[in-house]
Amino acid sequence: FSRKSDVLRIRFLSFYAKRLFSTDKQFLSELHRITKLYPQNEKLYKLAFVHKSASLRMPDGTHINNERLEFLGDAILDATVAEYLYRKFPDKPEGFLSQTRSKIVNGESLAQLTQSLGLDKFIVSHAFHFDTNKNILEDAFEAFIGALYLFYLWLSCFQRRKI
Repeated sequence: FSRKSDVLRIRFLSFYAKRLFSTDKQFLSELHRITKLYPQNEKLYKLAFVHKSASLRMPDGTHINNERLEFLGDAILDATVAEYLYRKFPDKPEGFLSQTRSKIVNGESLAQLTQSLGLDKFIVSHAFHFDTNKNILEDAFEAFIGALYLFYLWLSCFQRRKI
């Protein structure tokens, strides 16, 4: 890397670190509009939209991006849709259920859902044309679902303690 590219990289990382770790009222307002919830952990939701191409590298070498939330969200989506189909079609065989789930939970439909909800405007990426890249849009949606799941998990534990 040249000195100029190092300076630009540091400025970029500084900008996105501030964005990730600062309070953003517009971001919270949009999340509330979409989910009807008041997010308790804004940083978690912001992290859901940081694509691996825009990872922040911490001093300990870890990378901050949405890949782990994407992993969780992918599993939650598959399980949720599978359970829904299992209950909706009690007499259908496994093959039908699997094919139907794959038609519902696929990159194209998740990318369209990301755009129709307006989540695409939150994505942070270095990829070329990320706003139309089906994989990046799909990944962001899955990571968003992962963040929602963790919020609901926290919420259910909190409510149990209050009882």
